[in-house]
Amino acid sequence: MNKIKIIFITIVCLAILSSCSSVTRSSLADVPSEVNQTLDDNLVVNAKVNFPIDIKNDIYKYKARFFIANSEKTYDELFINKNVTTKRENPSEDETNSTNHYYLSDDGCSLICGGASVTFSTPFSTKIFTSFHERYSYGFLASDGLYNADLFLEKKDFSFLTAEDAADKVKTILTDWDIELYSEIDTYYIDYKNLNEQYTKLSDSLTNKNNYSWSEDDNCYYFRLYQSVDNIPVANIVHGNIDDGSAISENNIQVVYSKDGIQYLNCEFLYSIDEKSKEKVELISLDEALETVKSKYNNIIIFSEIDITNIDFSYVSVRNSKNDNDFKLVPAWVFELHQNDEGQGNCEYIIVNAETGEEII
Repeated sequence: MNKIKIIFITIVCLAILSSCSSVTRSSLADVPSEVNQTLDDNLVVNAKVNFPIDIKNDIYKYKARFFIANSEKTYDELFINKNVTTKRENPSEDETNSTNHYYLSDDGCSLICGGASVTFSTPFSTKIFTSFHERYSYGFLASDGLYNADLFLEKKDFSFLTAEDAADKVKTILTDWDIELYSEIDTYYIDYKNLNEQYTKLSDSLTNKNNYSWSEDDNCYYFRLYQSVDNIPVANIVHGNIDDGSAISENNIQVVYSKDGIQYLNCEFLYSIDEKSKEKVELISLDEALETVKSKYNNIIIFSEIDITNIDFSYVSVRNSKNDNDFKLVPAWVFELHQNDEGQGNCEYIIVNAETGEEII
């Protein structure tokens, strides 16, 4: 009889554990594609929710360091056919304690590889960027007067290569550098007619007036790609504080691709993770994260409505020690906010640790 009771109790316990597990998974499965609700007076959520992961996967946090590109591999990929006129090496000025490699070619191309960044540029890209202005910083908006990237979103494949094939060539290079990329990318279709039109419109705002004009040979794609870990994007937002050494820079992967291949490539502040440090975490729900946002404003008088317009689930970098190449990547809910004050155009972010529910400053 006792044996039967033990078996029965064991079955009940397993059922309870299974039920608890299913509650956790269910909370992830029920993440909506958008949220529309009022959190508090003048605090409203009308947001698309970007939750990119398969709920069957476990979620981890990692120790990380800045990604440092292999200078020889980078040179061979981007500069091998150039006639180098200038070559310099000097210590990087960031916390990586690595070496900067600088190259300049006789046709005006440059490559800087070292520290936490790689930048390759050509005269072609310099010309393109006089007319095409994409947000470099996450909060950069059209109200700045130069931003016009939204005008280059009409999908079109240029004769030299489709956008998908051009993006694949870029991805091949970056993955060969051991950079894991998120599946979604932003693509801008830079056609010469639009370039000419925008250059005319922006001419009064430009400091360098070169009387540029473009032809069909100048058609190109501009890609913004995103680093990922376990197919979860790494958030590219600035946060932390410079004064206390906790500041985190925005990470970037930007590429211009023309009929002659890569014309511009900028990778900076990406991360290499320590696989041995991987530690499984249990996630709070989106509702719990929203409660953290609500609590932040409980003791603040809000004079104009604040709208939460976008919610991302991402990895966010946090420093383990001040101003050092020592980080942890933690899963987080990232909320984009806009305050409807006349004259205020920039957005702000609230980052909530998806394990602890605490705000990441």
